[in-house]
Amino acid sequence: MGKKRVHLDNYKKENKQKVFNAILEAGKISRTNIAKQTSLSSASVTLIVDELINEKYIKEIGTSASTGGRSQKLLGVDRAMGRIISFLINDYYIFAGSVTASLEVENVVIRNIKHLPTEDILNVIVEVFNQFKKNSDIYSASIGVKSPEFFKNTRVSISTSVSADFITVDEALRFMLGVPVIIERGVNFAALGEAHNSIQKKNIYFLDLDGEIQLGGVPSLPVEHVAHMKVGDEGKICSCGKVGCLNTFVSSEKIIENLKSELKEPNLTWHLISEAYPDGSSNVSEAIHKVSHYLGKGIVNISTLLRPSLFILGGDISKLDKIFEEKVEQSVRNFGYYDLNDLEVRLSRTGKNAFFVGGAKMFLLNVFKL
Repeated sequence: MGKKRVHLDNYKKENKQKVFNAILEAGKISRTNIAKQTSLSSASVTLIVDELINEKYIKEIGTSASTGGRSQKLLGVDRAMGRIISFLINDYYIFAGSVTASLEVENVVIRNIKHLPTEDILNVIVEVFNQFKKNSDIYSASIGVKSPEFFKNTRVSISTSVSADFITVDEALRFMLGVPVIIERGVNFAALGEAHNSIQKKNIYFLDLDGEIQLGGVPSLPVEHVAHMKVGDEGKICSCGKVGCLNTFVSSEKIIENLKSELKEPNLTWHLISEAYPDGSSNVSEAIHKVSHYLGKGIVNISTLLRPSLFILGGDISKLDKIFEEKVEQSVRNFGYYDLNDLEVRLSRTGKNAFFVGGAKMFLLNVFKL
């Protein structure tokens, strides 16, 4: 009986998640359309919807326009369920955003964590979390890092009222924050956040060019090493010891480093680059066009395996304009096969908000499975 009960409970949670996800993705939707999208019976949808309303996950938000028959009540996510705090952690900073259940970013906090040990980084997370908690109810926390498994399983010493315990970061955060926590690759958060605001919802890939470049996607990708993909036989030696790695040509840090060296401009910034780039005759423009050449090669190599419908470029390079997007797309067509002729390459237009929205959404898409 025990195993059957567990199986039944899991089945109910799965159906509950299906209904909630249909509402989350649609923004507002009728019970009839939920049944169509989830392939659940109308009776099952009605029972699950009533349960979700009582638990304050969703609410009725109006009625559909009449098309001759009866207008239907529309359902949407209930903001009263609380905020999700999304954290993005890199080697230098913690970025944190408070996100509503309807996936709107309200407030953002940035903290410098350069050279801090892991225990101190956790304390910064708790301090920021408590800062947000003063102004609103917090339902959960989503934490984006480069290597989730390594981060989660790092052991730290945490003092409790009884003793000092040596536990994993995953366990420590759940104890210190007191809410459900998910830890995932930050670039997967970003890809999901970009997809939320895009017509395309699947096979979207996000290439973060800040730091050592990383690739995230919808569906989520495990840890990868596109930074060390070979795209040339020239250039500087990479951190991996080889020459010609994608990272040495297209990461934000390497672009700035290379331009400062070539142009003998030690004070060059991305703001200055973005102003100079549209002038096609400038040395900056020529150098950035070379970046588009190597990016195109890298995207073609990635696309032979993943078949993306949309490729988004994030990081400081997103300060450039449409001209750069077109140059990268032209490079993809030059190096790629005919199936890639219609691949859209876009600079991120949401900045860090893509990470925050994606982190919150990833939690909500799994809220009944955790």
